[in-house]
Amino acid sequence: MTAASVMASMAATLWGAAAWATDMLPPRARYGYVHRATAAVLHRPLLRLVGDWHTDAAGAGTMDGADAVDRTRSGDADDVDRERPDEADAVDRERPGGAGDAVSARPGDADAATSGRPARVDVVAAARAPGPAPGTEPVRCVLLTDALDVGGIGTVVELLADGLAARGVQPVVLSPADGDRSRRLRDRGIRALVAADERTATALLRELDPDVLQLHGAPEYLERAAIASGVPMVPVLHNTEIHFSTARWVRFAALLERSATAIAVSDTVRAFHVRHCPPALADRFTTVANGAAPPAEHRARRDAARRLLGAMLGADLDDDVLFVALGRYDAQKNVAGTVASFLRALDAAPSDAGPAPRLVFAGAASDWVEYRRARALRDASPHRDRVHLLGPSDADLLLAAADAFLLNSFFEGWPVAASEAAARGLPLLLAEFGGAAELVADDPARSILIPNAVGTPEAVSDAAVRTARRHSRHQDNAEALAAAVRRMVANRPAETPADDTAVRAAAARLSEMLDQHATILAAAARARVH
Repeated sequence: MTAASVMASMAATLWGAAAWATDMLPPRARYGYVHRATAAVLHRPLLRLVGDWHTDAAGAGTMDGADAVDRTRSGDADDVDRERPDEADAVDRERPGGAGDAVSARPGDADAATSGRPARVDVVAAARAPGPAPGTEPVRCVLLTDALDVGGIGTVVELLADGLAARGVQPVVLSPADGDRSRRLRDRGIRALVAADERTATALLRELDPDVLQLHGAPEYLERAAIASGVPMVPVLHNTEIHFSTARWVRFAALLERSATAIAVSDTVRAFHVRHCPPALADRFTTVANGAAPPAEHRARRDAARRLLGAMLGADLDDDVLFVALGRYDAQKNVAGTVASFLRALDAAPSDAGPAPRLVFAGAASDWVEYRRARALRDASPHRDRVHLLGPSDADLLLAAADAFLLNSFFEGWPVAASEAAARGLPLLLAEFGGAAELVADDPARSILIPNAVGTPEAVSDAAVRTARRHSRHQDNAEALAAAVRRMVANRPAETPADDTAVRAAAARLSEMLDQHATILAAAARARVH
């Protein structure tokens, strides 16, 4: 073991102690104060990839911008990586899409198509519906949500806003602040309004006179305005909310009691909420699985994407089996445990020449202690050059270059990033959380479901996550993840399979999701909630 590895191992222990101390605080203090304070102290800019990539008619990859690469390093990118000039750069754009703060330039962004670039999918065309019957008035629906540019919820709201109009529902999006996604929606003719306080929200709802409201993690003041409006409500439940306090569950039960129904994005999310709500409200829940925008044809772009990514990483990817993970550096995503378990697979890999696994994790750092700990665990390993921890990066490039998608979160509702990867025909390696079993069942020959490090997904809790994080080096599912990585490497096909089937399946799933939401909203608009 080299001196650098010993120092990195010690650093991982210290960062683990910091994570343990943070985990002992109440969630409100943890997320409201500590993460902000550590970000102010620990945040440093990572390497940046400036511009966007595309392929020409021959499939050759090119970058827009001045060589597209800003090689300037600073801050924590220097701390460990001065001797790693091969580390990839983060994309120099705010992420407008899903995948939980992971990436920018989402493949489904209709407005991302520009002259000379491959056309991005038209979500409405991909999930076309006949629309309302002639002479039928559309259902007026306001989608109330939190920050649109953060997390997978924003992606789902955008998909709904794009697709509901063709199904007889006229959407308006209402959020606390303006941003990239709001502007894109307005560019496509969809009203996206801002209400920074309850008084503004109340006035807007009165002016809009909607038939139904759909709530997507809306902040408390928007909830109050929605309840006070007397308009039928449909909350959409996107995750297993392990950080809800007793008072927060009481507030949710009161909202549910006044709602026509509640949509859970997976059976796991439904079961979790049923356990925490009064039995009399159990029949209010229904499950509608999340969909994802089917991608534009990208098979011809795979080689170009791998060449570009290889150049960014300073690595030859020809014989690599590339696992891509997209998500925030956050306790929920279990980044440190994922890195440690992936390194275990590399420890057991044969030393002779042949396909070898490589991991690229890309995302925004909402918890800089988690990022530092994951990086220290990586740098303590002799295989550190095969694990890359990037900032917000181009999802289109990463998914086009990938051989498999990996997500080992402690909990999820229905991960949008995994749906997007499946839509591109990638095999999935998922821990057992909301939506994972359903996604793996769509491709059982190639995808793998492993146990979750915290146990059964319905029983996940803050305490269980805290315990698993204390054992990030040796989590209960570490060997299962390592074995799954080795199996996927061994079963890597010589040729990438055609993804037409995956694209059609993604379009069908998205269409079904939109149809179900439209049906539920129309029924709620007709109902009288007492």
